[in-house]
Amino acid sequence: GDHRVELYKVLSSLGYHVVTFDYRGWGDSVGTPSERGMTYDALHVFDWIKARSGDNPVYIWGHSLGTGVATNLVRRLCERETPPDALILESPFTNIREEAKSHPFSVIYRYFPGFDWFFLDPITSSGIKFANDENVKHISCPLLILHAEDDPVVPFQLGRKTLATGTNTFTRALSCHGY
Repeated sequence: GDHRVELYKVLSSLGYHVVTFDYRGWGDSVGTPSERGMTYDALHVFDWIKARSGDNPVYIWGHSLGTGVATNLVRRLCERETPPDALILESPFTNIREEAKSHPFSVIYRYFPGFDWFFLDPITSSGIKFANDENVKHISCPLLILHAEDDPVVPFQLGRKTLATGTNTFTRALSCHGY
């Protein structure tokens, strides 16, 4: 999206190198998207960057759905004792089930009997979790959470709950008015 390109331009103008990629099955990438596949791809991109970055810091930035991939990635990196220099989560949700239930597209349906069974259960039974709330408990690098209080897609309270579940002593949160 254009807003992401503008962010990349700002970061580049500040002297940061920005590497971004389309997940498998999205944008110009081939394949079928899956949580496991997107995390695997992100791990390989991180390893490629780390091998070429020398002593320069490497930060992971995830936005919206990308926060699920980012926390999956950073949890694995911390488990193998190769964490990034920091993790930045912009508009994170707790887990995909709570996000789907809170998403504006579900507003009409979420009060119908069987909503969980018909919409949410198939998501989680297929292995899609994007459990930011669980992953942040295992992240040892500094963590910054950015979230607008009036975010129209990912409710602010899901970002706040994600922050509350983290045990990281380096965690910082920032909220702002106006999306």
